[in-house]
Amino acid sequence: MRCCVIGGAGFIGSHLLPLLAAGGRVLTVVGRSAAPVRKLPPGTKYVSGDYGDPLLLQQLMSQTDEVIDLAYATVPQTSYADPIFDIQAIMYHRLAGLPVIIVRPGNAYGPGQVPGTGQGFVATAIAHILNHREVTIFGKEGTVRDYIHVTDVASGIASALERGEPGHCYNIGTGIGKTNLEVLKAIEPLASGKGCRVALHVSEARGFDVPSNILDSARLRKAAGWIPLVSFARGIEETWNYFAGTR
Repeated sequence: MRCCVIGGAGFIGSHLLPLLAAGGRVLTVVGRSAAPVRKLPPGTKYVSGDYGDPLLLQQLMSQTDEVIDLAYATVPQTSYADPIFDIQAIMYHRLAGLPVIIVRPGNAYGPGQVPGTGQGFVATAIAHILNHREVTIFGKEGTVRDYIHVTDVASGIASALERGEPGHCYNIGTGIGKTNLEVLKAIEPLASGKGCRVALHVSEARGFDVPSNILDSARLRKAAGWIPLVSFARGIEETWNYFAGTR
């Protein structure tokens, strides 16, 4: 099976690609950088280019059996301003029969995540704490999110690809919500052991932030038997040790 992974050299892709390669897929990864910024599985072809180039996409589609799109084009603020953009995948399935499977992961975190990119509160918070900077949350306790370790996200995507049904959406989450403040409290004892403290700055809540987002993954569990395996406590400690160890 030939599989093209758009944006596959990123954070989630670095954990997903080994799973796909282990399943016997021949991989092509498309990225915007001239060369991959992360190590790719042996035998993986890397293509540098613009995801929005129709000619490039046409060429890639003629040489592949599956496409996984990991290249996010929106963040909460832009999604709030232009919600139609986010539903076009599913629209092409219903209008033209495009065999699309959609996954909706919770807030992925874990080793290798890049802080300060507009996504990834855990990585950004840890980086700020290690650099003795304030961590900003919006609202008294921040938003409630379903934090899920990146290895569980990767296994969820692979499970949906293998056993999901076209036209369906599959949540990939733990079913447990945590506020930003609860995340910081989990990090605090780890930071203390490194001689760091959590300096908190509370700003006004933002209108485009969904106050609470907790995912029910029952559909994926039923279709593929998928469940998350990494506890939040273990994942946070692993992530803290990764960032603290790179200093």
